[in-house]
Amino acid sequence: MKNIRAAAAGISLRTKLFAVITAALVISVALVGMLVLTNQQRLLQAMVEDSLQAAEMVVESKLRGKAEQALGVSLAVAGMPEIISAAAAQDRTAIVDTVVSIYQEVNASLGVDVLHVRAPYDTSLVRGQSPGTYGDVQSRGGILAAGREGRPLSGFDRGPFGMGMRGWAPIKDGDRVVGTVETNIPFTEQLLQEIHEEAGVELAVFVGGDEGYNLLAATAAVQQSSDLQKRVPGSAAQKGTGVWASAFLPVISYDGAELAVVAVHQNTAEYQEMIRRQSLQVVLSLAAGSVVFIAFLLVLVRRILSPLSAVGRAADAIAGGDLTVSLPDVRSRDEVGGLVRAFGGMAASLKEMIGSITEAVNEMSSSSQQLASSTAQARASMGHVTETADEFTAAAEAMQSITDAVNGIVNAADEGNAVVEQAVRGTEELRTTMGRLTDFIQALAQRSEEIGRIVDVISGLADQTNLLALNAAIEAARAGDEGRGFAVVAEEVRKLAEQSARATKEISQLIEAIQQETKEAVAGMAQSSQQAEETSQRVLKSGAALERIVETIGRITSLVDQARQNIIQLNNASMEIGAAAEEQFAVMDQIADIAQTLTHMAENLQELSGRFKIGV
Repeated sequence: MKNIRAAAAGISLRTKLFAVITAALVISVALVGMLVLTNQQRLLQAMVEDSLQAAEMVVESKLRGKAEQALGVSLAVAGMPEIISAAAAQDRTAIVDTVVSIYQEVNASLGVDVLHVRAPYDTSLVRGQSPGTYGDVQSRGGILAAGREGRPLSGFDRGPFGMGMRGWAPIKDGDRVVGTVETNIPFTEQLLQEIHEEAGVELAVFVGGDEGYNLLAATAAVQQSSDLQKRVPGSAAQKGTGVWASAFLPVISYDGAELAVVAVHQNTAEYQEMIRRQSLQVVLSLAAGSVVFIAFLLVLVRRILSPLSAVGRAADAIAGGDLTVSLPDVRSRDEVGGLVRAFGGMAASLKEMIGSITEAVNEMSSSSQQLASSTAQARASMGHVTETADEFTAAAEAMQSITDAVNGIVNAADEGNAVVEQAVRGTEELRTTMGRLTDFIQALAQRSEEIGRIVDVISGLADQTNLLALNAAIEAARAGDEGRGFAVVAEEVRKLAEQSARATKEISQLIEAIQQETKEAVAGMAQSSQQAEETSQRVLKSGAALERIVETIGRITSLVDQARQNIIQLNNASMEIGAAAEEQFAVMDQIADIAQTLTHMAENLQELSGRFKIGV
């Protein structure tokens, strides 16, 4: 594949274009030739089919004509008065001579081989071809239809005397059918020869047998051709190959049975020769047209590619650096002419552009040198700016330290003020709590006295209960055994009364102790309240002094804060100056690099532009 591509790359455009167009032309001619040949074959087939159909029509028309002739004889005989009267009387002796005489006449003139009069219509009365045979009854469809329907008929039929074209006519006595007349014209070789001469085809007549179709009659060409003798009805060679084309026309009897098959063979040699001559003329015409077109194509390709060759030579010269090359004047308005003019314009523009580039390179070289000098001066100036910015930064850092110290004092003052306020609030809360506690202790003393009174009541109730229990025991003793249960209950009540008395005594002792402690707590709480009041007064005085201190520190803080803001602004300004200086240094470095790059580029462009030859 690579070798093929390499070989194709070495072929000229003229050869490639000529080869492509020639190949397309050859393919087109081949396609047209195939199309013509296909159409010629279709035309040959259509012509043969039309010829066979015409021959079939001639055969059918000839056979129908013979059947009509037979019908005409039958009608003529059936219309004779003596035939009608004899048939009505079934008197064969009266018409035997007449029928025989008519038979002999039509046999000689028309080839009639059967003239049969029947009376009644299905029973033989007189046979013109065999007068001595009569009295037999026939049941063929044509005879019965003519007798029953009372109308003349024609068609094809076969009997013991052979196949032929027949005509049946009723013998009528008024409106009554009294008999029939049947006439037959046989299918002979003479008739076959007549059809052959009229239709111009070869013919063969086949009749069905026990082992297929048997040849009944045929023209001389069929008898001499083994190929045509093999073409029997139902064979695969019905259409045929080679010189002959065949068709088969069935002959159907009046009863609908296949009576015979007529084979029609058409010799297509003349048609094939005509088609061959026409095809040869078409092929020769296409070949001649192709030769003329190729010659015209050569001239046209040469004329088209000549300016392109000039463009190629000019392109090679420009690639070598020669911009003084000129192109031929092309006056054509087609695409090639436009290409040549466009290439010429491009060469002129390239020449002008190279000249402009040379001038621009010289100017750029000078400008890059000036830019390098200016960059060095700007870099020195930015060094002084950077030093000044560093001094501002140091001053800003010192002021920041002072600001941090002042902020520490402010925070400590704020914390002291908060502690004083918290102590004042704690003293107030303690005084309030002491008052509440004193009130609570006094209330507790009152509740203790009330509980003492309740305990006295309970003690009295216990004494009374004990006395009641003693009385109950005495009464139980008096009662004897009946009061024993009551004595047990009285004993339990007495025990409970004693327990209540002991509990009441203990409660009284506890209440007395609580009352004593409560009195002492009231006295202590009064002393604590007085001390809390004194402490609260001292804390309030300390809070007022501390508030004055906080106020003074607040003013100091405001002044320090203002100083701090000024310091921050100064620091920010110094930082911006430093950043700007750094950026300027970076920009200056880039400008210096660009100036150096431009210098190298100018040198390279001068070297490249020097390679082109643009004239004086």
